Amino acid sequence: MPHTPHKPPRRWSRFLHRTFLAQRTTVVRLQGQIDLRTAERTTRMLLDGLRGLPDILEADLSDVDHLSRDGTMVFLIAREHARTRRTRLIVTNASPQAVEMLGRAGLRGILAAGGGHNAGS
Repeated sequence: MPHTPHKPPRRWSRFLHRTFLAQRTTVVRLQGQIDLRTAERTTRMLLDGLRGLPDILEADLSDVDHLSRDGTMVFLIAREHARTRRTRLIVTNASPQAVEMLGRAGLRGILAAGGGHNAGS
């Protein structure tokens, strides 16, 4: 009987396919203060970033001066919308103050590796 090469199961090949393809990332650069006054506009900016169905939605907080407790709701809303689209939300370049606020809101999981300032660089 001729030897036929073993094909990996379909699920395995799908896994390899997703692993080796470059992931599409949309970066939304936020600035100023994220608080109750700016929450609606900021949420809209993040949700607009999901329109192209990226694999990753990156919220860059390099130019964010302050993140309030009310402002963290923006990221809760964006995370839920991202999940329904199978998009991963990550936050990069968060100040120590923003890291603290996201942690208090139970959102440490969306911080890029390292979690602190310049984590996404």
